[in-house]
Amino acid sequence: MAKNDFRDFGTCERKVQDFLRGVKRFRLFAPNENKSPMVVALVDGRNFHGGFTDRIKGIVSLFHFCLVKNVDFRVLYNFPFELSDYLEPNEYNWLIDDKSVPSNFFRTSFVNLVGDASIDRLKELNVRKSVVAYANRDVTHLLNEFYGTSYTWGQLYHRLFKPSTKLQQEIDYHSNILGDDYVAVHFRFVGMFGDFNESPFVDISEQQKEHILRANIDFLDDMAKRFTDRKIFVASDSSFFIDNIKHIGNVYALSGDIQHIDNRMNANKEEAFMRLLLDFYLIAGSSRVYSVATDKMYRSELPMYAAKLYDIDFERIIL
Repeated sequence: MAKNDFRDFGTCERKVQDFLRGVKRFRLFAPNENKSPMVVALVDGRNFHGGFTDRIKGIVSLFHFCLVKNVDFRVLYNFPFELSDYLEPNEYNWLIDDKSVPSNFFRTSFVNLVGDASIDRLKELNVRKSVVAYANRDVTHLLNEFYGTSYTWGQLYHRLFKPSTKLQQEIDYHSNILGDDYVAVHFRFVGMFGDFNESPFVDISEQQKEHILRANIDFLDDMAKRFTDRKIFVASDSSFFIDNIKHIGNVYALSGDIQHIDNRMNANKEEAFMRLLLDFYLIAGSSRVYSVATDKMYRSELPMYAAKLYDIDFERIIL
């Protein structure tokens, strides 16, 4: 179990952990603090967060909760990059700086919802106090059922976020190359080929790696023959894999650094973050999304949630 990830603890144990962490985090008195309650979603590197998709799932779910409770919502996302450098407020201003995050012990609660796929603890929150929270699960469907709302994940995301000017320029550039009608295919290898700064998802032999590589290349070859009239955007966490499929005529993939955002990265950070957001938005801009994997590969949710942005068809294919 990852450090500070309490997903296997019971509800009472999690409440005790949250209280103790609140004691460490909050101050007894914060006289200049805004007295109006708010909920702040934290992505600050002081807790296990997971990847980009997990982080955004948690943020969107907390925003949904705040809408039904009519409570102010903010996001402090500064690990390992400032989210506002790439995504800006759209219809709702979620920005807050570190010094403005509620910290008065008597007026603030701390809750760690990482790994919690229920809404039980959300329903118990006293929103007459401010709340600072970690979260990384999508519970929008449960909130809709309980509170009688009908928000889609994409609707909530778009109320919060729009690409920064720099990111939008990159999206427009690559979208012009891809055209109005293209398909997106996503592959997640998690360090399998040794070109990604993350421990391998599974320990497999070189022979198995070669078999997996060939199976995915063959699949993409067949897809290229199927979609001869349009481009195929390929997103992957492996530069090695991308280098091995560039020969396929109508395949288009981004180049550049690839890293996992829950790691503390040093080199090419800005390039890696831009690449991540570009993959996400270019997948979302396609007419159909495929997520491809074998039984030894990680079944990423990034393409699934990119498809949710504009409610486009998503299919997971297991080779």
